[in-house]
Amino acid sequence: MKKMCCLTAILGWIWMASAAAAGFGGIWKPVDGELNFWISEHDTGSMTVVVTPDAITFDGYLDPDFSDGFSAVDLGGKGHHLSILFAGPTEAAAVWTPSGGAPVNYTLRKQFGGSYAGMVVATTGLFADPVGLAYQVTGSSPFGITRFSLANGSPLEIYQDSAPRAFKGKVYILGQYGNDTVTVLDAFHPVSAPISQYSVGKTDPAGFLDIPTTESTTNPQDMAFLDESTAYMSFLGAPVILKLDPITGERLGLIDISAFSEGDDGIPEASAMVRVGPYLYVALQRLDRNAGLEPADAMILKIDTATDQVVDLNPGLEGVQGIPLARRNPGALAYLESTGELFVQCVGSYADPEILGGVEVIDTHTDLSKGLILTEEGVGSPITDVAVCHAGKGYFLGYDPVGDWPWTYFISEFNPSTGAVVDPRFFEAPYYIQDMVSASHQGACALFVGDRSDADPAVLVFDTGTNSLAAKAETLLPPQYLAVLER
Repeated sequence: MKKMCCLTAILGWIWMASAAAAGFGGIWKPVDGELNFWISEHDTGSMTVVVTPDAITFDGYLDPDFSDGFSAVDLGGKGHHLSILFAGPTEAAAVWTPSGGAPVNYTLRKQFGGSYAGMVVATTGLFADPVGLAYQVTGSSPFGITRFSLANGSPLEIYQDSAPRAFKGKVYILGQYGNDTVTVLDAFHPVSAPISQYSVGKTDPAGFLDIPTTESTTNPQDMAFLDESTAYMSFLGAPVILKLDPITGERLGLIDISAFSEGDDGIPEASAMVRVGPYLYVALQRLDRNAGLEPADAMILKIDTATDQVVDLNPGLEGVQGIPLARRNPGALAYLESTGELFVQCVGSYADPEILGGVEVIDTHTDLSKGLILTEEGVGSPITDVAVCHAGKGYFLGYDPVGDWPWTYFISEFNPSTGAVVDPRFFEAPYYIQDMVSASHQGACALFVGDRSDADPAVLVFDTGTNSLAAKAETLLPPQYLAVLER
């Protein structure tokens, strides 16, 4: 088993109520006032309420049985009391009585939420001091931290260049360039040893399926899941897609994609992947290793998981064809299930200012491009990430390459149906932001953003109804990549 050499922080965020709850979970606000009432219901019939004006200072309350209305004293021992009487799923009356003070009455309206429950996993790394602990925020309070640890009580060690993936109650940490490992964690039992840790390097520990590459590292990039025992993995450092058991690491097969490499380096640089039914869509960056990793024409491959074969999307041409992209160097993929559309964010070139990026839309019903919906020249800055909530709401991450680095990074809302920028730069930060992800369920959508401030690193939670900051969870170290785990 390969030793992981550095430490990485992991954040778990219990977002809404449990599936068995009455549906009060979410963010409530007074008709008059700026307070936030974070309400969470639990399977035991209890309810937690966190009251905060700014997602930084807060008071927490816990009622073991809210069937007759919520009533509790604050958990911090200050002597405050909070009661809430729910008039319906979106209306309530609250009375807050400070210790030794007069009661304050609030009429509450539910602003955001539903019966959705989830957890956000974040890893720190690149551009951060590689010293940290794995941890998650507890379900009883969005601001409490529980640490992951090994069975002997020592901190969990994670390689600093790591990306998380989440599926069916488990978190998969991909150790990337120079590490080539996967660490599997039980997301809901943080004080425990990893379930497993295995190599996805060139040599198969079982001696069956070595990964063919002349590179020193396979550099795993993404993992897409069919079920709990079958997944696929892409690599920047190898010309194959690996089929494996994601829990044990057993290698089940290799899909050769070397024919799609650019030039003569033999590696097409497979990066992000999205599963759509029985098919796997894979972004190929096609970087020229003999020319400073400059990007060639990019494409999306479609793989049939029933046969583990690349689907030929243009039989009229010689060879097997993928979906050609209008821009180069694809990074993030965002799939909108309601429309069957795949949003492909392309960086362009970091070195050549003439090779611009943008966001292209692929119709997975026809496997044809619908064209660019956002362009670097149109929005006036490079685009580094994309996330979608529904056909009328999406987000892109960009930056201003002016002056000394770190540049100003920003998030804008756009309409995924029209490409119109709806709310430009509603969030700006004078530091590097690596990742953002959206999560939707039963009409509710949240946007999670890794805040890489050296002074106050955190995962930020934005209410997509208002594009306002709804919550903030400190991460000790600046977070790099994010993943959402549904419960």
